[in-house]
Amino acid sequence: MLIKKNEWKKCIQCGSKFFRNKKFSSSQWESQRFCSRRCSAKNVQKSEYLSFKNRTVTQDFLKEILSYDPDTGRFKWIKRINRKTVVGSYAENKHSDGYLVVALSKKRYFAHRLAWLYMEGYLPEHEIDHKNRIRHDNRWKNLRHVTRSCNVKNCSISRANKSGIKGVHKEARYGRWVAMISLNNSSKYIGSFGSLIDAACARLAVEQCLGWKHCDKSNSAFNYVKENLYAIK
Repeated sequence: MLIKKNEWKKCIQCGSKFFRNKKFSSSQWESQRFCSRRCSAKNVQKSEYLSFKNRTVTQDFLKEILSYDPDTGRFKWIKRINRKTVVGSYAENKHSDGYLVVALSKKRYFAHRLAWLYMEGYLPEHEIDHKNRIRHDNRWKNLRHVTRSCNVKNCSISRANKSGIKGVHKEARYGRWVAMISLNNSSKYIGSFGSLIDAACARLAVEQCLGWKHCDKSNSAFNYVKENLYAIK
């Protein structure tokens, strides 16, 4: 039996053909766009999800879809923004460099920057530094807004460093301790010293003159001098 063209339609959700139900009146059939209630519900969800895709990431938007715990530093979903989102689950994924990231509005944002936006209401102009140098520790008390140069200074000592003090190394040829400091992307020579404590004092003095005392939260030169004051003559 031939079926008239106006007696079947194509579902706008799944693309399959569906036929007219005899119980449908002409007006009901005209408004019918889905083959089932399931496809109709999926389309409604899809429309809701699309509304999140191009939203500008603001404090209000974050608080609408995410919760942030300052004590743990973790984000959780409080609203579904796509089919993969599970309300109550953690929103972050770990990046290859150790930082946590959150995917929002077709972009990936560092979780520590979103934490600042969530708490302060704006995205930071400069960088967010982790005081304890643990990149995935986004507790509010562990974050601070600093310049790029200040952030770089709060880094771990290189494995190649044998002195235990940043910018201080032993010159193999003469056996003296050399103090250096990085300034404007270049190394500056401070001096050569007969003892490690003297080199540490020189390095610390230059750091303090440059106003670095608030940048490095575990200053190796300061700690060494503090522990070895008795050796200073």
